[in-house]
Amino acid sequence: MTAVEGYAELLMDRAFDDEYDDLRAKLDARRQGGDPITNLLKRLLGFGMKRRQYERGAAFFAAVADETDLRTASLVWERAENLPTDAEFDDPGAWIRRVA
Repeated sequence: MTAVEGYAELLMDRAFDDEYDDLRAKLDARRQGGDPITNLLKRLLGFGMKRRQYERGAAFFAAVADETDLRTASLVWERAENLPTDAEFDDPGAWIRRVA
């Protein structure tokens, strides 16, 4: 799911122009916001892990796209072997060397 969510974040961030910058700000605020009780419930239900999953995937794909391009980032979907390993999510360059 980290790959799916991260790739979706990349496409959203790269597909929209400056006119939609407020969309990113609203999404980030919604993910981080809430009163203390809501935040406690989110932690108990594992939403913090979900947010970290989004952030990790987004960071991976942003690094790949910045170093190469969107086409290279999309290679992740060509076949199952192209999915990043857990270690490659933290080292996008290793994924690029292996797949691209």
